[in-house]
Amino acid sequence: FRHWLSDFGNLLHLPVIGGKLEFPPDLGEGSIHAVHVSDGYSFVVMDFILGDDLVFFRQASSPTGLLLFFGPSPHLSSTAGEEELPFAANIRVKRIGLFFPDAFLRRHVRKDIFDSLLEYAENPPTNTSREPIAFEYRSVLEDIHDADTGSPLLHLLLHNRIQLLTEKY
Repeated sequence: FRHWLSDFGNLLHLPVIGGKLEFPPDLGEGSIHAVHVSDGYSFVVMDFILGDDLVFFRQASSPTGLLLFFGPSPHLSSTAGEEELPFAANIRVKRIGLFFPDAFLRRHVRKDIFDSLLEYAENPPTNTSREPIAFEYRSVLEDIHDADTGSPLLHLLLHNRIQLLTEKY
């Protein structure tokens, strides 16, 4: 996510400082914060409102892996496929995304679970309605979005809550 955020910042001619992009008032408000964890995965915390519509289009990419997003509902997808995500103008986007490269998953997840996750991500259920975020996730998501960005313990809190969120999923 750090590389993606850097590219996104360049596209908008906005600086990314310490893994964080702040939207100026002429574009909207809020921020996107991306963190790479030394163990091999990364995450992004999005909380912004933009004055224009935005469409994220993800092409199939390498290294392959799984993306897990928490927003209005949990969403698991594979980076082996393309995906388009539209966001309407003047609507608050509050999402947390995690990227787990295949190498990380193969090291930390049993093969049968890995295969099931990959199958689910590449062939999601055809039912288009997704379950809303369960209560057990909400307090963790609120902790992440309400974290004091000036705290010297910010990264520790984010890592902890991200791992808790992943464990619950």
